[in-house]
Amino acid sequence: TTKESPISYRDMDGDGYADISGGMVYFIADGVNPVPIADWFWGLGEAGNGVQDFGEPDNGSLVAFHGALDGFTWDHGTLCASNVVGQGVINGGAPDYKPPYAGPGTGMVLGAAPRAEMVGISNVYYDFFNSILDAYTFSVYGYDGVPGSGDEMQVTSNSYGNSDIDNDGWDYNSRYVARRQRLYSPTTSFVFSTGNGAPGYGTISPPSPPTGIAVGASTQMGSTGWDSIAHVDQITFNDVQSWSNRGPSARGTVGVHVVAEGAYGSGASPLNVSGFDGWNAWETWGGTSRSAPVTMGNLALIYEAYQRRVGSWPTYDVARQILMSGATNVHNDVFSQGAGSVNADRATDVAAGRHGVYIAPDNWNAGDYRGQEYEGFANIVHPGETHSGTFTVYNPSRHDITVSLSDDTLIKTGQTEFGFTTENISEEDAFEGREDPPQYIVKNITADIPEDTDLLLVRMRYGYASFDLDGDYELDNNWWLLAYDWTDVNGDGNWWEDLNGNGVLNYGEMDAGEFMRFSHNGNDNTVKEVRVQKPLERMHDGILVGLIHDAKSEDMPTSTLSFKLEFYQHSDWDMLSLSNSTLTVPAGGSATFGATVTVPAGQASGLYEGAILVDDPGYVFRLYL
Repeated sequence: TTKESPISYRDMDGDGYADISGGMVYFIADGVNPVPIADWFWGLGEAGNGVQDFGEPDNGSLVAFHGALDGFTWDHGTLCASNVVGQGVINGGAPDYKPPYAGPGTGMVLGAAPRAEMVGISNVYYDFFNSILDAYTFSVYGYDGVPGSGDEMQVTSNSYGNSDIDNDGWDYNSRYVARRQRLYSPTTSFVFSTGNGAPGYGTISPPSPPTGIAVGASTQMGSTGWDSIAHVDQITFNDVQSWSNRGPSARGTVGVHVVAEGAYGSGASPLNVSGFDGWNAWETWGGTSRSAPVTMGNLALIYEAYQRRVGSWPTYDVARQILMSGATNVHNDVFSQGAGSVNADRATDVAAGRHGVYIAPDNWNAGDYRGQEYEGFANIVHPGETHSGTFTVYNPSRHDITVSLSDDTLIKTGQTEFGFTTENISEEDAFEGREDPPQYIVKNITADIPEDTDLLLVRMRYGYASFDLDGDYELDNNWWLLAYDWTDVNGDGNWWEDLNGNGVLNYGEMDAGEFMRFSHNGNDNTVKEVRVQKPLERMHDGILVGLIHDAKSEDMPTSTLSFKLEFYQHSDWDMLSLSNSTLTVPAGGSATFGATVTVPAGQASGLYEGAILVDDPGYVFRLYL
């Protein structure tokens, strides 16, 4: 290794791909310089003065490495980093339907911003609380410890959270981040995972500073070989994953800004964890932990496009506004999706001034608290009251853009219910993992779904006595709920053949190449939910409800399960009115419009959610309320 090439590795089999990693050398003691940032952060040494100061290690006494080197289970950081800057080099074990490998850039792990520069913050799990505070501080001050000098980070990704803390923005970490951004580095964006504890509402796990970006998980099922499909067009994507944490926050704010692909996709495995075989050093992984770095990569592209146009980095609020304005509507409620799924293609067009608009503020929590609005407190609108807000639409392009404005909310248009009793567990195959094929196809629900359904919810429930059989608060019997897209590849009109006549879908009985899940829910609880947006438009030949039995007990040989299908459509929101139905935004300029919330005198108390749709030619942005 050298200063110019600090990565250490070894190719064990001569195939041209690294198989063992020694990590990256980032510091070699020379007797007169401190470990990076140790001088201003901990008072150990003084960089650049040419003499040995207190805390500076002796010449040759210390070599510092960075990498997944402290055990054979730590892969989280490598997985996250690869979804930002993965180079698409390796391709071992790729599914047959993947486009052919044509060299670097076409492999299984390609990050959202492969040419971005990445700074690793090492093992924050050592003394977690203090380590992440150190990471926040370093991100806004940079290596030299001087705010605004140019070596601070543009974007940070934080794939962790703490559900034991109220999500009100008043926790120490949230306040620490917001203060550092506002005072010292307003051009640094902090991205946080919302967590994986849904489908319940109000589940977002802090930190969640008001200056940050909270990211939930959308889907991309099938890109790594799960289930059984024949073509890439059978890959399903852009549903909100069932376990993706949702708003509102404890202050009544929406909570989720965007969603990004977190269920499920490829990621790079550390060489020393993945069997010392570089060509195959990738895995399928997921969680909002994956969604945060995917968003980070999108933001890196937004920052670059904006900087090339303006000559400086965007501030954190402008970066978030552009990210959200470029998002793709995935037809869920705003507590679940925020503005929608990240879309770097659209957002970079806006940032670069090619086409498109962005809106400020990017969300609105209508109301006040006793006549005043406080960012750190809940806003309330009492029955019979009216509250108004003003929004500015920015057009950085070189041509005028006329946008259409409308209000929107999802309304329930119907539901249907049915039941199902399983066969004896002795007929079922053993549970091996989340990628298992279904053990039952409960029903083809295609005919149950009304035309023009924008969102389908599939719910399953069973009693607690069927979950915890002996009342010891330990799980005994648990089911996974799945919704599948069925493609009749062989044209025989069915998706399986019961070869042994036992009523259970065993291995080898499902028609090959014909099924891919839209989403699944395998949480350890008695009520499961999966969502499918635009179900009839996106399916191939049918939508199937499936089951996987992951925890079994001989004391419950069969299970009786209840199912409910709920159907939702977009609709005008009668509590919201807009000052304009169209708005022309001049080239390089801005224009404003107003929105008014009017709560009827008899309106029941509660949290209500909806959106303002800003439709520029060919694209719709959801500004959520």
